[in-house]
Amino acid sequence: MPATSPSKKTLVDLLNTHLLQLRQEGRRAVVIIDEAQALDIDVLEQLRLLSNLETPTEKLLRIILVGQPQLRALLLHPELVQLNQRITLRWHIGPLSARETVAYIRHRLSVASHAKARASMLIKRGDARPQAVGRAPPRRDKMLARAFAWLATESRWRM
Repeated sequence: MPATSPSKKTLVDLLNTHLLQLRQEGRRAVVIIDEAQALDIDVLEQLRLLSNLETPTEKLLRIILVGQPQLRALLLHPELVQLNQRITLRWHIGPLSARETVAYIRHRLSVASHAKARASMLIKRGDARPQAVGRAPPRRDKMLARAFAWLATESRWRM
């Protein structure tokens, strides 16, 4: 939907018209924002205002915020009380177990290699464990980077 005006009100009115048209067609609009903990409070407030777009019976725009644990703390900010009250579903995913991490990495590498990487060369079970007692386990993205680096050195598979 092209922006035809610098006016926020005009843009919101255009968006509302578009969302109503989608609804008439039996379609729904969903906005998914990843890494939402990095958004400014002003942006989150604008999202709250967009959540006001509705018919007498339903919301026209579903907004899904995905983020790190810092998002939870950000939503507790005093300026975001109204947004925090509008959240209808919260889901907090804890860390993966070693077995889940291996399965996750195998899946991601299989998708990235178009199923050319063989399971036996993807990752050793021990690679998903914490590096030393008392240290936190490495983050999944770091583990994936290590796995990709390891794969890049394998002569049987090229990145």
